[in-house]
Formats: sequence, C-alpha cells, structure tokens
Amino acid sequence: DLIVPDDRTHAYDCIFRARAGERVSFEYRVMRNGELRWLRSNVFPMLDQGGCVQRIGGIVRDITELKSAVHYRERLLAELQHRVRNTLAVIRSIARRTADSSETVEDFAGHLDGRIGAFSRVQVALTRDPLAGFDLAELIAEELRACVAREGEQFTLRGPPVRLQPKAAESIGLAIHELATNAVKHGALAVAGGHVEVVWQQETGRGEAWLSLDWIESGMTGRRVAQMREGFGTVLLLRTLPYDLGATVARTFAPLGFRCNISFPLATNAS
Repeated sequence: DLIVPDDRTHAYDCIFRARAGERVSFEYRVMRNGELRWLRSNVFPMLDQGGCVQRIGGIVRDITELKSAVHYRERLLAELQHRVRNTLAVIRSIARRTADSSETVEDFAGHLDGRIGAFSRVQVALTRDPLAGFDLAELIAEELRACVAREGEQFTLRGPPVRLQPKAAESIGLAIHELATNAVKHGALAVAGGHVEVVWQQETGRGEAWLSLDWIESGMTGRRVAQMREGFGTVLLLRTLPYDLGATVARTFAPLGFRCNISFPLATNAS
C-alpha cells in the first residue's frame, strides 16, 4: 500500500518473476509519513530441496539521496552543455564580426584578443557562483581596470547594487569593453585630464522596471569627437543589445566628450 500507484504494476511484475524462480532488481517510489522516497529492491527465490521456489527473499535499500544526486548531476551536465554551446556561438560571432570590421591581420588579432578576454572575465565570475549573477559595478570596474584605467583618477562609478543574469552580463560586459577600448584609443582615456563617469539607476518605463546606464566621457576639449566608421562596437551597441536585452541605446558626440546611454528592462535581465 505504500508504493506509489504508478509504480505498483512494475513492482508486482518483478515480485511475480521472483516467485517464478528469477532474481530481480527494481526501483520504485513509496509514500511514507507524507514523504516520497525511492527504494531499490533486490528480490531472489529461495528453493527447497526439490528445486522449487519455497519462498522469496529480498534486500531493500533507500536510494532517495542517490536519486537526488544523479538528478542534480544530470541538470548540471545539461546546463554545462547549454553553456558550452552558447559560449562557442558567442565566440564565433565575435570572431566573425571582428574580422568584418578589421582592416589588417594585426588589427583583427588585437581586437579579437581583447573581446575574448572581456567575455572570459564574465565567464570566470559566473562559474564561481552561476546562481548569484554578476555584480554590475564589479563588471564595469574590471573592464576599465583591464584598460589600465585608475579608479578615482580616471573613472568613477555610481549606482545602486544590481546583479545581472548571465546573458545580460555577457552583453553588457562586451559593451563596456568596447566603450572602454574606444575611450583609450580616441576618447577621454587618451588625453591628460580625461575622465570617464559611469552612472546607473533604476527607472520605470513601459510599466516595468528598467536600468538606465550612462557612460560619460569628459575633458575632451580641443579633440574631435565623432564616429569614424561602423565597427564591431557600433553593431554591438545599436543592434546586439536591443536584440539580446530589449535595450535602447542613445549616443551623443560632443566637443567636450562622448556620452552613451544604455537602458534595458530588469525583469528578465537581473537577479
């Protein structure tokens, strides 16, 4: 009576097989004291002197914890396979788009190395605790430090604590890398006295919570600030982020500096 109804037919069949002289091992679920448990029974016939089945015996073991461990391992393996496929797809996309926007092999190698480095930094952090998400402030600070920018002197960060889901962390990490790389080559981090300020806040838009992130470069007086061509960074900001995160992106080129606003819904992108 303790056996879960869906497992009773199979259990009966195995017991009947043992009564017919066969050794049988089978698993089934029982409900005991309101708790579902998994059991494994090894049932065997006990013969009399004439070789006929006189009775059957069995050894029963509770395998609930083992079942839970196997299920957990299977979920981890499925998640790992999913992440590996996604990672390879992202790297292929980065390589293809970098090739499309590079003029020389050296240019391609340098940009590809930086972009894969930015992507890998997010992956390392997510591997440590995939359920916790990625701290937005840490993500931005790591990318700026990777560009040899010094916090307090060359950049400042302001905003409430926000933890991004893996997909959002990957996309925002790459976007910040492109903005930081451009600032080093052509923007505020390329001039003495230049400064980058990154500010984010939560807002309400379209009936849901959004995160609005402003990348603000200053100290660019006397330098021409304008988009030279549509490269990987432009495609990432204006096409990939809207597609991946449902984001809106606005850029402003001005004599005193460059500004970029990235806004995206928090419901599916943050934890």
